[in-house]
Amino acid sequence: MAFLRLATTRSLRVRHHLSREYDFSREKWTQVINDEDREWLLSSSGIDFEESKELGDYYYRCIASKPCRARVWRTEIGKMCPVVFEPGKAYKVDAVTGRSLNRNDRFARVSAEELLRARPRERLLICRGRGLGDLLLLTPALRELKRRAPDCTLTMVVDRVFLRVLSTNPVVAGVMDFARAYETAPHGAIYDLNYYVERSPEYGAVNRSQIFAHGLGLPDLEDLSTDYAVLPEERAQASALGLNEVGRPLVGIQFHGSNPRRGPSREWMSRLVAGVVARGWLPVVLGTERGNPLEGALDLRGSTGLGALGAVLERCDAVVGLDSGITHLANALRRPTLALYGPIRADLRVRGQANCVPLQGNDYAGCSPCNDAWRPGCEAYARCLEAIPIDLVLSKLGELLDVGRHQRQ
Repeated sequence: MAFLRLATTRSLRVRHHLSREYDFSREKWTQVINDEDREWLLSSSGIDFEESKELGDYYYRCIASKPCRARVWRTEIGKMCPVVFEPGKAYKVDAVTGRSLNRNDRFARVSAEELLRARPRERLLICRGRGLGDLLLLTPALRELKRRAPDCTLTMVVDRVFLRVLSTNPVVAGVMDFARAYETAPHGAIYDLNYYVERSPEYGAVNRSQIFAHGLGLPDLEDLSTDYAVLPEERAQASALGLNEVGRPLVGIQFHGSNPRRGPSREWMSRLVAGVVARGWLPVVLGTERGNPLEGALDLRGSTGLGALGAVLERCDAVVGLDSGITHLANALRRPTLALYGPIRADLRVRGQANCVPLQGNDYAGCSPCNDAWRPGCEAYARCLEAIPIDLVLSKLGELLDVGRHQRQ
């Protein structure tokens, strides 16, 4: 758990973007109760905070054409002091100074790729909270970073609920939540990717995995495939859910995602499930929230943790997913996947996934992707996805099931 106090302001009361109101001052440490609050305060607030224990070191280079002054945090006196930085020179700085320099256009972060070229055995702590899908889309960049510097040590800090996502990743030496990261700090060079994609000028124009790669100083990646491995005990959990020999194709269907406005209505999804049943396939309905029973379906909504979810998807012959984590998990497991996209362009998420066939709802609705701008009438769900003919989805599913059958043989 993070404890913060103000570095450059006497006192501050803040609530916007946070789970509760915090009252900060320079005189006392304030406990930040969850990781999302910590991420926003340290990554996006523009406020200078001191941490009770720093996670690691930051590296910045002066990119000005001549010597320039910038403020550096002095712990011993508890204040920011002006220091002259030489152009072209790289500096190791503390977290308070690093976050301050990040907002100064005369400085640039020394990228992870550049740091590893100079120090190939460096320990890197990479932070990225939230998002099953985002963590999977980050794996191509992690793989490339390790390929370029095989002797480096990559440790990931993620939200506690997503520890499982990277626990079997072969290029990651360790994965921990933020509380554990503070307990075991310092960790070496730190690269904080919290809110990095969301603030990037490439957001909405460049594939998300490429943006993560650019955030670590890598060029465009050639291989965008994602990585995930299921454990034997998770396969046993999936078998206990009724997935043993059922005698007909299994179709995983993501009934809803974490953002309801990136999926069609539940009525549309119910019609899709009924169509799958009518074709003689067994729909395996997935999601975090339980709902009314769906006739003829194996309804596992609210019944699977992350580990068991991966094992269930691994057993499916084909998957229908939304712009959400289940689609990315199915892709990482190389399952034939039909991905339904509308508000976001599919190529910004699933380009480079060899087993994934995207359907862009806008092609049938007569509108363009809005990048979550939400046109009137789309506040509750994505109306563009409702324009995709269900018969077309079923036809595409039939083609993917043929692919899945060949893969199993």
